[in-house]
Amino acid sequence: GEGADCDGLKVMMAKTLAASGQGDASVQILTQVLSKDDTHVGALLEYSRAYVERGRPNEALQILLRVLIHAPNDKDARGLISSIVKQPNGLEVLHSELGDAAKSGPALAFMATLVKDYGAVEESVALYYKALECAPQMTTYVLNLVHTLEVCNRYQEAMDLAVRFCAEHSDMTVGGLYKNGDVVKVMEGSHDIHSPSLRSGDHPGLSQVVYWVPNLGSVVRARSDKTALPDPSLSTALPSPAAPAPDKSKQKIPPYSADELDLLALHFTMVKILYVCGALALIPPLVEAIEVARKGWDMHLTTIRNEHAYYCCVTQLFCSVPHPFPSAPDTVYVAGDSHSLSSAWQVINVNGRDTQLVPALVTGLKCFHLRPEAVFFPKHNFYSVIGKIPRGSRVVFLFGEIDCREGIIMAVEKGKYKDMDEGISRTIDFYLNVLDSLTKQQEFVIYVQPVAPVLNETREVVKVFNKTLKEKVLKTPSLRFLDILDSLLTADKKGLNPLYEMDGTHMGPEYCKLIETSLQALGLESKQ
Repeated sequence: GEGADCDGLKVMMAKTLAASGQGDASVQILTQVLSKDDTHVGALLEYSRAYVERGRPNEALQILLRVLIHAPNDKDARGLISSIVKQPNGLEVLHSELGDAAKSGPALAFMATLVKDYGAVEESVALYYKALECAPQMTTYVLNLVHTLEVCNRYQEAMDLAVRFCAEHSDMTVGGLYKNGDVVKVMEGSHDIHSPSLRSGDHPGLSQVVYWVPNLGSVVRARSDKTALPDPSLSTALPSPAAPAPDKSKQKIPPYSADELDLLALHFTMVKILYVCGALALIPPLVEAIEVARKGWDMHLTTIRNEHAYYCCVTQLFCSVPHPFPSAPDTVYVAGDSHSLSSAWQVINVNGRDTQLVPALVTGLKCFHLRPEAVFFPKHNFYSVIGKIPRGSRVVFLFGEIDCREGIIMAVEKGKYKDMDEGISRTIDFYLNVLDSLTKQQEFVIYVQPVAPVLNETREVVKVFNKTLKEKVLKTPSLRFLDILDSLLTADKKGLNPLYEMDGTHMGPEYCKLIETSLQALGLESKQ
């Protein structure tokens, strides 16, 4: 009715007054609106902003928590809560305003998830730890906390937490097929997951290897065992992320509870973390313990599809890692989304020197997340990971695949850009501006790799993106372009070169030969 429209106008007026420095007049109008309707979301939001301005975060938060009850998905409310929580003592303010809810696992986990999405990542970690204290048996809290620690690049802490949870609940199972205790056994005595001895030492796990058999899954063997692998009667790749789900009657949904799926996801994530950190010796025995619960089910149709995708990616790449692992004198870091795993722990030869490719994984990062005003957590992940790469290192960057798969197309549909070309151009500018500044701040020597043209559904977008990326990199004196594009495609430029196929989503490690050739051609600086 008329009243609501009128209230909306009054709130806009109050906003304008506040913006022009007339805070008191603004608050008067808001008080008027709220005296008629004390649930008016717009007025409550402005009122809380006024409290923030006046340095009274407690009152602001009190109001915002009320807004959440009426409008749980309100982006402004969530953003404001997160910015209050990010302030010094923001967490104490939150705990005091939550009252009894500060002792409730679900309430704390809800707040942890909420503030994480707005970049309050360290605070989110603290809230998940608190939620776990309230409910130590909640697998979902452990899984979310492990993922949030990954975002902070705190892999050792994430692994210690996961192992501790498995040890404290050693009888917990996935479908009665294996226990947490089996996972703990694998990890016994391995405290430092970054230790090179887990790549090149005499750990018994290094005498095993993981093979991937299409349509079957992971098979763990002794390296000395030369008998034939099981026959994959059909060949399949995992369905590509853009492919439609199979017909309901043909879906093989696993018979596990939500908690069992979360536990399996936790174990999948342990495999991913071990691979990223180079703790290769622990992967075969861990895969051997948990694969039994995965085989034969359509895991990509469940809530844990992402963890499953990483696990499958690692188990397919594992047998390509050189063994025994050479002690390479040089290192090139490869910073990217999940595509950075394709080259992880491969050793190439550049200017006659063995050079190991070390992954710097930033899960789920779009170039779009790197724009200056963004707060979404992958940006925090990016800077946490990049900050740990030694100054002056040589770094290959390969982001942009997720922008091509969903970001840019959706933004054009929503009218954010006039067309694909503008969307691609703006997205690449956000990306290259950050890389350019890293060459100055961190003294990195940066090589930009084109986006992998693997998915059939998005290859045309990827080709345009890569063409623009190349043009812009060549115009940026501080950056170098790894010109491997033509080699990645078939001769007619329509498909992915079969040499580099792996799982329908990622390239196989064979493509590292192209990095090698391209770095040679660029006359790699020997900065270490």
